[in-house]
Amino acid sequence: MREGRGAGAGAGRNRTRNVLVMGEVALAMVLLAGAGLMIKSFLELARVNPGFDPHNLLTLAYRIPRNKYPSGAAQSEFHRQVVERIQAVPGVLAATSVRAVPMGGNGVSTEFILTDRPEPPAAERPKALLNMADPGFFATMRIPVLQGRVFNEHDQPGRPMVVVINQTLARRYFADRDPIGQHIRIPALKDTVEVIGVVGDVKQFGLDDLTSSQMYGALAQNPFIFTSVAVRTQGEPMRLANDIRRAIWQVDKDQPVWAVYGMEQILAAQSRPRQFVTAMLGGYAALALLLASVGIFGVVSYAVSQRTGEIGVRVALGARPRHIAGIVLRQGFSMALAGIAVGMVAAAWLSRFLRTQLYTVNPLDPGVYAIMAGLLALVALAACLVPARRAMRVDAMRVDPVEALRHE
Repeated sequence: MREGRGAGAGAGRNRTRNVLVMGEVALAMVLLAGAGLMIKSFLELARVNPGFDPHNLLTLAYRIPRNKYPSGAAQSEFHRQVVERIQAVPGVLAATSVRAVPMGGNGVSTEFILTDRPEPPAAERPKALLNMADPGFFATMRIPVLQGRVFNEHDQPGRPMVVVINQTLARRYFADRDPIGQHIRIPALKDTVEVIGVVGDVKQFGLDDLTSSQMYGALAQNPFIFTSVAVRTQGEPMRLANDIRRAIWQVDKDQPVWAVYGMEQILAAQSRPRQFVTAMLGGYAALALLLASVGIFGVVSYAVSQRTGEIGVRVALGARPRHIAGIVLRQGFSMALAGIAVGMVAAAWLSRFLRTQLYTVNPLDPGVYAIMAGLLALVALAACLVPARRAMRVDAMRVDPVEALRHE
């Protein structure tokens, strides 16, 4: 009876160990799936075209005091002189003024009305981002001009107001007609503007931003006291930051300048939160993978040591080494497969919490789950191989099958 109770207690401990190992495998699967989804999302984001060339591009912002430059003409002249002075800095290829530089976190959405079709109710009016830029903006940013023209020196106050629209707006609202020459009423500007050109789409707020309709007005016709400057340089843009500041101070020595960044810095900063989450999940996944492999190795090794007598019996009855190895591998691998199955279900349920961090990646992406499950299965198989090899050498370890049979 005491032997029976001891055997029952031993079996209970074995089941507990097996369940704990399966839990470790399931946790590793959850973390591996999360890390895999984040890595795929990060790679997808890295391939996104922002719509302009971010290399060797410096951006800055300033606000000119209204009491010092009260009129639109004075503000426009200040912007013009700033661009002119910056372009004279050695190492500068081009410079431009724009109300809201892409990736700068600024942008205004406005309603508009297409004058060649019935006006919809106010609640159903289409909307687009409205930006203001000078004539050199598209060339400096290297935004492709697809149709028509961009602003020039003739687009001044007192002349008909004009806009350049992006490709998305053109496709949505002028798919059946030529957008050039069409007129749009913009209530925020209290005027009707003429479309003079179509340019490529630009990611205004971030690489993961949905492409939306966008219009650009002429900065000279719509001056702002809050303005950004984008500067295209020959080399590393931040090396010219102080020279560019001094160029602005040549126009007004008291003018504050802030948010001086390289565009590549801005893009890197935007991806940093995702990098952190990816690294964190990857680190935890690696640790969980290690613990799971050690757990499988330990449980299978212990089982082999406990079943030495049984293995001796099988050898005595003619079992071949590969059959012995198969028994050991099945025991370890069955635990791993059970843990992987549980982990995949848990990962699928928990992946919804990653949805906001994923870019164009399905939280239930079957490819990611399959790859991570395969990786975990390979690690589990490797963890089982050493105990399996030891079991294959039971006879060489001087276990006497006859004694084992007598004991059984």
